[in-house]
Amino acid sequence: MKRANEKRVTIAFWLVLTALAIARLVFYSVTTGYIDNSRRVEQARQVLQELNATLSGLQDVETGQRGYVITGDERYLEPYRVAIDLVPQRLATLRALVADDPEQLLRHAEADRLANAKMAEVTEVITRYRDGGFSAAQARVRDGTGRRLMDQFRAVITQMDAAENTRLNNFATATATDHRRGVLMFGMFTVLDFAVVTIAFLIIHRFAAARDRAEEELRRTSAFQKLILDGAGNAIITGDEKGVINIFNRTAERWLGWRAEEVIGKPDWPWIDPKEIQQRLEELSRERGEPVTDPLLAFTAKIRGDREDVKEWNFFTRSGERIPMRVSVTELRDADGKVTGYCGIAADISEQRRVQQAMQDAKDAAEQANRAKSLFLANMSHELRTPLNAIIGYSEMLAEDAKADGQAQLVDDLKKITQAGKHLLSLINDILDLSKVEAGKMRLHLESFSVPLMIEDVVSTIGPMVRQNSNALKVDVPEDVGSITADLTKLRQVLFNLLSNASKFTSGGEVTLSARRFEHGGQRGGAEEIHFIVRDTGIGMNSTQLDGLFQAFSQAEPSTASRYGGTGLGLAISRQFCRMMGGDIEVRSEVGHGATFTVRLPAHVEDRSAEVNAGARNLGPGASEDKSRIVSAAASTAGVVLVIDDDPAARELLRRYLEADGFRVVTTTSGAEGLALARTIDPVAITLDVMMPETDGWAILSGLKADEALRDIPVIMLSIVDDKSMGFALGAAAFMTKPIDRVELLRVLNKYRDSHAKTILIVEDDSASADLIGRTLVEDGWDVRLAENGRVALELLAQREPALILLDLMMPLMDGFEFAAELRRHAPWREIPVIVLTSKELTDEDRRRLNGDVQKIVQKDGMSREQILREVHTVIDQKLEAEAGK
Repeated sequence: MKRANEKRVTIAFWLVLTALAIARLVFYSVTTGYIDNSRRVEQARQVLQELNATLSGLQDVETGQRGYVITGDERYLEPYRVAIDLVPQRLATLRALVADDPEQLLRHAEADRLANAKMAEVTEVITRYRDGGFSAAQARVRDGTGRRLMDQFRAVITQMDAAENTRLNNFATATATDHRRGVLMFGMFTVLDFAVVTIAFLIIHRFAAARDRAEEELRRTSAFQKLILDGAGNAIITGDEKGVINIFNRTAERWLGWRAEEVIGKPDWPWIDPKEIQQRLEELSRERGEPVTDPLLAFTAKIRGDREDVKEWNFFTRSGERIPMRVSVTELRDADGKVTGYCGIAADISEQRRVQQAMQDAKDAAEQANRAKSLFLANMSHELRTPLNAIIGYSEMLAEDAKADGQAQLVDDLKKITQAGKHLLSLINDILDLSKVEAGKMRLHLESFSVPLMIEDVVSTIGPMVRQNSNALKVDVPEDVGSITADLTKLRQVLFNLLSNASKFTSGGEVTLSARRFEHGGQRGGAEEIHFIVRDTGIGMNSTQLDGLFQAFSQAEPSTASRYGGTGLGLAISRQFCRMMGGDIEVRSEVGHGATFTVRLPAHVEDRSAEVNAGARNLGPGASEDKSRIVSAAASTAGVVLVIDDDPAARELLRRYLEADGFRVVTTTSGAEGLALARTIDPVAITLDVMMPETDGWAILSGLKADEALRDIPVIMLSIVDDKSMGFALGAAAFMTKPIDRVELLRVLNKYRDSHAKTILIVEDDSASADLIGRTLVEDGWDVRLAENGRVALELLAQREPALILLDLMMPLMDGFEFAAELRRHAPWREIPVIVLTSKELTDEDRRRLNGDVQKIVQKDGMSREQILREVHTVIDQKLEAEAGK
């Protein structure tokens, strides 16, 4: 209250001074305005005088000319001679006077131009008179130029005169107004000064009584504050600006063991470990870049205005027990805002620490369990997919043989085996995909592609499935929907899943796929989205079924699995894929009225996955040549293909694929043998399994590309992991997933029939896989060489450089990784394309080791003969195009 009354007195005093100052300022302003307007009035009068003088001077010029021409007497030129020098001076003076008026300046410029033109015309007439006599001068005068210039000059001078008269009247009026305003303001401020002085007197009169009341209120407040401090549940400790303790409440006494009178008035804080204070001071010193030694700053350095500084400290009781505390420190300020001290409020967080530790222990245990699950699934992906690769590949091959022999019943039975194998593979892939998404290990591989072309490809693949239930498939995709930047493989999988579900739950109806481009939120200028809509006329769903639709292992109702099949993972994975790409899936449905699924994706998906770059690892010594096999066929002109794969079934499948197409096939089960065979047989291409023991496909690929003699051999990577974009980024000639697509493999290898002796090296330890791939390539006209590991492949490479390498990663002695690394160390082999064939789930480290060493990675799961040939042909085409470009 005392401070408030003093403030009122001070305000009253300053109000009086302010009022007096304002009155003086008003008088000053009025006087200044009066003087300024008077100056402007005088300036306007000078302008008018100069205008008249300038016009008169130009008239003298014209008069002197006229008299001289009429009489021929030089005396008549005296006014002309005086005015011809005086007029420019008058115009210059006039310009300075009107410099503050843009409009007058424009008129002055015109007057100046006309005056100069007039004086030039007069001078010309005089000159003509002198040179040609009266007739010459008379002819110049008769053309009217002089009169026209004089009339125009008079008109401009008249305009300037009128404008200046207007300014003169305005300034005169303003001068009178300023005078009246000054008289009025003087009277008003005289009254105001009297009122302010009266109010100030009343405030001062009340000051004494108010001060007594304030002191009494302060005594009551102090007592109330002490009651609050002693009853607080937290320890409250305050000190002055130097850290001397002045408040130590009851809770602080109870927790720490010191009595208030023992610590108040002292700058020591025995409940805090000096080592901890020193540690905080060292942290501050590093932050500020200069030494900080004041212990008080450990608590107060980061306080900013009214904001508290909260830190965790360890307090020690008098008996030595440690209590973790969360301490909040704020500044204490007086009425003037000056810092007078600090207040610290400490809360015991012992229980919170115990809870946090329990939560961390539970989190660590959950992460350990998740790592164990991920490791189990990674191992299972290889162990389950490898035999499935052989089952699917050989059943397809047997079906073709049975069809050729006319055994129709066997063809149907074998197709059922193939379909069952692919169905089982699809279920395994769904479970593994979901696991990778949940673990945050699923990667995005973005590329730009045409939406209409992508949908055309999807429709060509899904069409037969839709028509199985007598359904009609309609497509509505306008051409202007354009392109999208997204993960092509994942988007295709989402659409396949939605269309498959639509056809499964619709019979004799209609399934529609449409796409539209929108601006986000329907607003112009927003980010563009592309919507893919799958609509069916099937059985539909109720609200309860819709609620659990996107949950893993969930289906509309228990009877759905038995009637329609499936794991209930497809929609869960599809939604996760969409959300990874920054979009989502929405669904609308009614029982009996079908369902509509809408996939919303940004037109330009942002890549949130980590980019992987690294080198390859070293390889061991080569192995003996006796572990390689050279498989020949009639069409030996196709060249030799080296198959590097540790899976016998995969090797045999590749061998049969390639031999049937006219290739000679050499297989090996290790990367080292694959490199050796590549040198020996000079294959036109190498198929390389990614997953092989000891030396994986990536290492084998590095070895191929490092060898000058082998670097140009195309290598087709075969893998169970569908990672095409990564394979191409790492340098593989082609990448195929197992089971191998025979047509695709032969298509790739056919590009090398006329290059590098049309040889493909398959590095694969699984003889069945190697033979299967080899036969596929031979049938496509390739010469195939097989190596069961990287060492044998290296020996084959030393004998003959292939056009391409198909490399398995998991092989004994030297796996695909080691083989690829060794391949890249030999300059002649560095340009040999490598396609990795693998059943392994690739880790980031695997991709780092493969970086730049392979052209393609192909998963063994679902790899058909056609796919093998397609990938081989693609890689060979790319190599030939690159060579043509060079």
